[in-house]
Amino acid sequence: MEGGLKRGENKMEKNLKKLLKMAILLVSSLIIANASAQVYNYLHLTATISSGALPINWDYGTNTNVTTTINGATCTISGMNGSAGATTVYNDTVRIVASSNTTFDLIIDDVSGNTSILDYMLIRLRDNATDTVKATIIVWDASNQPGTGQNGLNIMANEQWEVEWEFKLASDAPAGETVTVTLRLRVAS
Repeated sequence: MEGGLKRGENKMEKNLKKLLKMAILLVSSLIIANASAQVYNYLHLTATISSGALPINWDYGTNTNVTTTINGATCTISGMNGSAGATTVYNDTVRIVASSNTTFDLIIDDVSGNTSILDYMLIRLRDNATDTVKATIIVWDASNQPGTGQNGLNIMANEQWEVEWEFKLASDAPAGETVTVTLRLRVAS
């Protein structure tokens, strides 16, 4: 009997092993068939980005009452202060310099902080050589909160435009309050 049981057990084990092998082969073939049944279509894109100079850039103005920092295409001006109820003008804080004839848009991205201290704020772009005002752009006033900027400004090669800020603080503007303006010059290419 013992010999018969062992033969039966071996036969059953062999059948189970065969069944497991068949199941594994069946599952494997289903996975392979499923994966190979998918169709893929591809689009390809290669982009090359190179560095180069913009046709306009920032340069330092002559106003020593402000702190101007230029780092490539980014310019930061600080130190413009005003008194409550007074109109304040900061001329030649920074310059826009053209290496070739260029059309650009001046966009007001953001005016933030305590804007209630402002009666108005504007920017004048003034040709440094001729003292001609090329554009007056409202940054903030009662009807333009904030302003929209100006499109299609044309600066000629070798011109330098001074950026002049004018603002009037409200008569009840408390000391220590600030307004931050973020501008963007968009150059058409």
